[in-house]
Amino acid sequence: TQLPNRTLFNDRLNHMITIANRENKAFAVASIDLTNFKQINDTNGHAVGDAILIGVGQRLADTLRGSDTLARMGGDEFAAIFSCPHSNSIHTILSNLTNALKSAIPIGEGESLLVHANIGIALFPQHSTDATTLFKYADIAMYQAKKTGIGSYIFDESESSKEKEYFDYIYDLEHAIEKGQLVLHYQPIIDLTTNKPISCEALLRWDHPEKGIISPEVFIPYAERSMTINAFTLWVFEQACTQCKAWHNKEIFIGISVNLSPRVFSSLGLPEKLMGIAQRHNLDPNWIRLEITESTAMDRPEQAFEILSKLNNFGFCLSIDDFGTGHSSLSYLTVLPVNELKIDRSFLLKNEDTNKVIVKAIIELSHTLDFHVVAEGIEDEKTLKMLIDFGCNSGQGFYLCQPAGITEIDKWLDKHWLEDIQHTHQDQA
Repeated sequence: TQLPNRTLFNDRLNHMITIANRENKAFAVASIDLTNFKQINDTNGHAVGDAILIGVGQRLADTLRGSDTLARMGGDEFAAIFSCPHSNSIHTILSNLTNALKSAIPIGEGESLLVHANIGIALFPQHSTDATTLFKYADIAMYQAKKTGIGSYIFDESESSKEKEYFDYIYDLEHAIEKGQLVLHYQPIIDLTTNKPISCEALLRWDHPEKGIISPEVFIPYAERSMTINAFTLWVFEQACTQCKAWHNKEIFIGISVNLSPRVFSSLGLPEKLMGIAQRHNLDPNWIRLEITESTAMDRPEQAFEILSKLNNFGFCLSIDDFGTGHSSLSYLTVLPVNELKIDRSFLLKNEDTNKVIVKAIIELSHTLDFHVVAEGIEDEKTLKMLIDFGCNSGQGFYLCQPAGITEIDKWLDKHWLEDIQHTHQDQA
């Protein structure tokens, strides 16, 4: 596009703030996101996508004045800085930006495509005098334009706190990977017969610069609504494969478990993407266990069967998570290409007789269907003993090992794996 990139844009924004403060001037920051670019790229190919990005850049650049800046921030995202000499300038700016994309963009051989955009505006100094906050508010306004369907929106400080919190979360989430804020914690899964770690579940955490560590229960719903969950899942899978291979290089031969959300599970080409990552790390997919919830498997059974079959054919191990909380058809379970059932923790948190009966029944059912059965949420010795008595294959929970960062988990694995090897050698001697 021959436009400034994100780094240069940030430099110019900070420079503009310095000048505006010194000369007591106002200006606007715009966040611009193309609405149908992914569809164009997927349908017509990357060459057409490139032509669209170049065309959009040229169209938007034609609306600029000498003191303005237009940048491509990455993907289909653009940003701009506009001087605002008059109070009504902002409406002229929005009108110019909108009109720039009203006619179709040529893509070669006499063909053209119509592209739409969502535009958000934040004002200096009215909304903020800080560069990061100013662009964040422009981004929030862009999401509001997208949500309302009106195409353009000026940041409104009077928005309800709930709405503002939503857009704050969405903005921060979409930049969490590039800012290195995502981190994986791991929780070992233990063979209840040998007391040996056989796998670790990869658990995503968000290390927010202001809010601290945020659990997935809080941010995953936001990620799913904004579809950043797809990028997050591929990031988690990449990191999990890297870590699993690192353990194997240390001769700690355990697997890795990764959760797939319903939105990710049904996304186009997921099995091929996951297999490509595993191959790139030279990791046998048999070491990787993919967990989907019971409700995901049962929501659209034919689609689930097709996706699970493809993953199974690639060699991935497959687990039904939160088992017992959904509405499974037992006849359907017998044909699903899954290897494991995970008993939902809710059945273990209360030591009621009814729950014990259910847990025992799930374990017996799993063994009848030749499934490996895992219990999650083991919080005390009494629960552990009950599961061992019932013949549960493996388990995880705070009583066995709490989720922790890689440094702590490596120490735990080194200790328990080495102890197991030492005991084996002593028995052989």
